Amino acid sequence: MSDTHPHDTPPVPVAWRPEVFGVPMLQRDSPFSYACHACKRCCQHYRIKANPYEVLRLARHLGLTTTAFIDAHLVDDAYLPHDEEGHCRFLGEQGCTVHPARPLVCRVYPLGLHVDGQGVERFSHLQPHPRTEGEYGATGTVDDYLRQQGAAPFIAADERYLAVLLRLAALLQSRPELADTPTEGLLDADQMIDRYHPHANSSQRGDPEQAMALHIAAIEQWISTHTPHQETP
Repeated sequence: MSDTHPHDTPPVPVAWRPEVFGVPMLQRDSPFSYACHACKRCCQHYRIKANPYEVLRLARHLGLTTTAFIDAHLVDDAYLPHDEEGHCRFLGEQGCTVHPARPLVCRVYPLGLHVDGQGVERFSHLQPHPRTEGEYGATGTVDDYLRQQGAAPFIAADERYLAVLLRLAALLQSRPELADTPTEGLLDADQMIDRYHPHANSSQRGDPEQAMALHIAAIEQWISTHTPHQETP
């Protein structure tokens, strides 16, 4: 049977039992466990958007600058590419070829992470591929699973970027004249570091956490430069 698309296969197997969890949205202390058996069926037909931190992690894992990674490995400057059959281009015979640097959405799968405007965090249970070999259960908690997947730095980075990008969006909305100002490089960490922190050393640039801090500081500097300052009376 073909794996071309989840809807081409039979209904969700008995292994997936949403009633195990008891609630439509899960919290960190909700019962949950998942054992991946590397069937690789989840690595297809998903449109995965990589944020700047995830691009940094992937680029450093591959020994690239973020500029080179964006040019070679992203679609529309933001999305991981697929091959002609819909498989993630980073999927190899043995599984994910960038597994240590995989994005947050891949780490938390088969959960979906949702954060509302007040910063309240909840998790949804994604419908799996109908022929998944993953084992679902309730022998741990959502928080246990997040720790197992090394999700913490990715969640923290997502929050940091969200805060500064909301400021950027508000500025661009309030100043229509900036529409003609080049902004396409703002999300390219290495390009922004080169522009605003040219004296950063290789250690700072090579470490994703330090590079992220430099990148966010550079975006904040761009925002400050383009924000009108009121004159003191």
